[in-house]
Amino acid sequence: MNTGTKSEQIRAAIIALAQSIFPVLILLGAIDWTSDQIAAVMLVVTNFLTVFFLLLPNKTTPPQGP
Repeated sequence: MNTGTKSEQIRAAIIALAQSIFPVLILLGAIDWTSDQIAAVMLVVTNFLTVFFLLLPNKTTPPQGP
């Protein structure tokens, strides 16, 4: 069952990727942040992306008639 449009699915995928990139970088040793630093950055990034994508207009397609 497909409950979202392609645009919504892409937006959700980008948000999910942004939420996972910083923990991956820490696990790989690419960055060395405290738990407070990572929490603050993830909070800002996640909230910014969520608000940004919610404010973008949805592309609607006209109904297909016979």
